[in-house]
Amino acid sequence: MWSTSSQNFLGVGHTHEDVDGVLALCKAALDSAAILHTPMDVCNRIQEKLSPVFHARGLDLEVELVSAVSWLLAIFVLGDH
Repeated sequence: MWSTSSQNFLGVGHTHEDVDGVLALCKAALDSAAILHTPMDVCNRIQEKLSPVFHARGLDLEVELVSAVSWLLAIFVLGDH
């Protein structure tokens, strides 16, 4: 499906450490997968590897495949802040 993955961080002074941390966990989960054939394989891998991490912190994780997202409506929620 792809041969490389990358992750970018926001510049110094941004306060999105929680999002950066979750993206780092996603990248690690995907990098350690032997084979991912479909987009649903990606979702399942992230769900499988990250659910225990979230549950240990009292958080639920739901990964879903979407076909399109308006950037105005895309919101990533990591719990009640």
